[in-house]
Amino acid sequence: MFVLFSHEHFFNQVKLIFIRTFGYYVRYCVSDNYQREYFMMKYVSGFQKLIIKAIILMMIVVILSSTLEIGWIILSDLIEPPVLFLNVEKVLDIFGLFFLVLIGIELLETIKMIINESTLNVDVIILVGITAIVRKVMIIDLKTTPPLFLVGMGVLVIALAGAYYLINRSGKEFRCELK
Repeated sequence: MFVLFSHEHFFNQVKLIFIRTFGYYVRYCVSDNYQREYFMMKYVSGFQKLIIKAIILMMIVVILSSTLEIGWIILSDLIEPPVLFLNVEKVLDIFGLFFLVLIGIELLETIKMIINESTLNVDVIILVGITAIVRKVMIIDLKTTPPLFLVGMGVLVIALAGAYYLINRSGKEFRCELK
């Protein structure tokens, strides 16, 4: 039987005709989709940065107002009779507020790191968690707290300390890339 052209030749010709007629359209669609995705990601990234800056501004306001409140509490407690003396309960409340401000400062540092490096260090987050647990342990009232809650807090402190120890011992940097 006489064959004018092979199947391979036929498919090559069809592909060539398709590329000539639709090639520009396909390239245009691919290019247009890429431009749309780039355009969208540009605005999503800008929105994220705007939200992070708003969070930083709010954190600054909260930290500043908390610091002023601590100063006011200390001043008002010192001038109440008996003058220049604080009872144990007030000292524990003040220490709790100090730790609360320290946690806020650590969170602010974490947010600044997210903006500057576009990464999130896992060990910093664990340290903030440890600080928050230590704050809770310091202000806890042992007389009214159920024993199971104390056991849970102890397990949580051990777990966070163990995670921090293992991360530092590994020598690797555990970072979450934020893109």
